[in-house]
Amino acid sequence: MLTLHDLDRLGKDAGVRMKTLRQPDSMRGRAANYWYEVRMRDTRKDELRRVLQKDGHPIEKWIRFSLGPLSTEGVPRGRYRELKKSELDDLRKAASPVRKTKAPARPA
Repeated sequence: MLTLHDLDRLGKDAGVRMKTLRQPDSMRGRAANYWYEVRMRDTRKDELRRVLQKDGHPIEKWIRFSLGPLSTEGVPRGRYRELKKSELDDLRKAASPVRKTKAPARPA
C-alpha cells in the first residue's frame, strides 16, 4: 500500500494526482492489492508506469472510467454506446488546444 506521502511524491514525479480508492474484496478479508484513482490531464500513462515501477510498485491493471467530459457510467462492462452530438461537441472542445489571444498593442 502506498502511503499518503508516497502518493503525493510519486504523483508529483509523474505529473498526476493520485488517491487510494479501496482494497479489492476488503469486506471479505482477502485483499491482495490496493486500488488507486489517478487523474491526469494528458497522456502520462507511460511516465506513471515508469515512476511506479522504479519505486517498486508495478501497475497490474488500468481501468479507464472517463475521458474528458465522457464517462463509462451506465455502460455495462465490455459494451459500448453511440455518443450524442452534444457529447461529441464537448469532447472536441475539451481536446482542442487553448488559443491564447494577443494583447492589444499599447500606443507609444
